[in-house]
Amino acid sequence: GQAADGGLSKKAPAGGLGVAADNFDWVQEKGLRADAVLFGESQSRAIVSADPAAEAKIAEIAAQLGVPCVKLGKTGGKKIQIGTWINADLNELSDLYRRSLRQKVEQF
Repeated sequence: GQAADGGLSKKAPAGGLGVAADNFDWVQEKGLRADAVLFGESQSRAIVSADPAAEAKIAEIAAQLGVPCVKLGKTGGKKIQIGTWINADLNELSDLYRRSLRQKVEQF
């Protein structure tokens, strides 16, 4: 999904699949702000989840197209861990998400 569509933050709780994304060295190397990378609305990024066996092929295709490609981490488990900024239980986040939506609907 596109990062601007909520990427991992929306898809992980809804799908029940955790994520451990800990490769953010490139953020500092490029002089970017972590909050802009994590929550920015830019249309220029996409998050791809693929079988680890496809990693080299994805990097090769990206290089052929001149598109930067960075492996952020891996999916699985019951936590959302994003760098040192976010470390949360997936079930708790999912419950919060569902309760918030229900409360908003009930207001109407």
